[in-house]
Amino acid sequence: MSIREYAGALAQVVATLASAAASADAALRELTGARAILKTLAPDGGGWYPAELDLAIAELTKAASLAAAARRRSPTT
Repeated sequence: MSIREYAGALAQVVATLASAAASADAALRELTGARAILKTLAPDGGGWYPAELDLAIAELTKAASLAAAARRRSPTT
């Protein structure tokens, strides 16, 4: 593989990371908004605990952080 081909492959990886970060950010905003709405509808909890929603938010936050860190380390950015 030539240097040009490696550079092209790395550029594709960086583009994929940017897309993944954008998707994670959008999903995170949606889930955070949904959680706020659900919290408003049942402010006392009403026996409802959003453990799965909290887990999804935590995982998306982690994914977005990892994608951002990988993009920062890329020599093409």
